[in-house]
Amino acid sequence: MLELFERNPKEGIFGDALLGLCLSENPQANEFVYAIGMMYDGATVAEELSVEKIPAHTWAVFECVGPIPGAFQEMQHTVYSEIFPSSEYQPCSGLDIQVYPAGDKQSDKYVCQLWIPIEKNS
Repeated sequence: MLELFERNPKEGIFGDALLGLCLSENPQANEFVYAIGMMYDGATVAEELSVEKIPAHTWAVFECVGPIPGAFQEMQHTVYSEIFPSSEYQPCSGLDIQVYPAGDKQSDKYVCQLWIPIEKNS
């Protein structure tokens, strides 16, 4: 894990943020695969780490403000129970990305993001 922090590229779309990746066929399910990651810098990685390619998508990005994990869980619930049901868009894969920038994750002013790949409803 230390290697992950040391190699975080600090450039690119996510800056110096660490990423949480949730992989599930059903985002509301109680079980899912969770991975911690960062943007890949192209260098060789330690044997215990892996490099995964995230396919290109159109992404809906939701900003979340407040202490983690409560504020994030509330945003995720709102997105799936209120926003998507009333939107012309829907999630299109069993993946979402949680973007956690450096900062006090218990602060009322902490800001993180939820990225969800989307497609228009048929």
